[in-house]
Amino acid sequence: MKKFMWYNLLMKNLILVLSVIILLYGNSAYTHVIDDVEVKCIANTSDTQEMNKCSKIAQVSWEKEIKKSLIQLKKRMDNTSYKSLMKSQRIWQEYKNQEFSFIQKITNNKQGTMYLNVEQGLKTNILKQRALILQEYIETLND
Repeated sequence: MKKFMWYNLLMKNLILVLSVIILLYGNSAYTHVIDDVEVKCIANTSDTQEMNKCSKIAQVSWEKEIKKSLIQLKKRMDNTSYKSLMKSQRIWQEYKNQEFSFIQKITNNKQGTMYLNVEQGLKTNILKQRALILQEYIETLND
């Protein structure tokens, strides 16, 4: 009986790790160092709280990338274009807040700690998408 419980727990954690990896890499052929660090961090633990910490660290890193890109864009844009970008950023921030709230609501009542990891993975993905879009703006301006 104990072997079965241990095996069951191991399989759930393996599925969770694979799900997070698919969530991070499944939507894009592009990988970033932040993704690599998060995946390695998650792969090094079977504790869901530690996995959440890995994703939260990634979220902070993506937020820093967003801020860094906004600073770079300000240097490359005229005042009118930059104001338009900042309006877009404020709207995106509201979108992000609404999405985070929704994600929390749909995962709150789920059974199992793996949904905490799903929640953090989805939030990380939203931040990553914005950071990558801002980076594309910079590359476009550099062309």
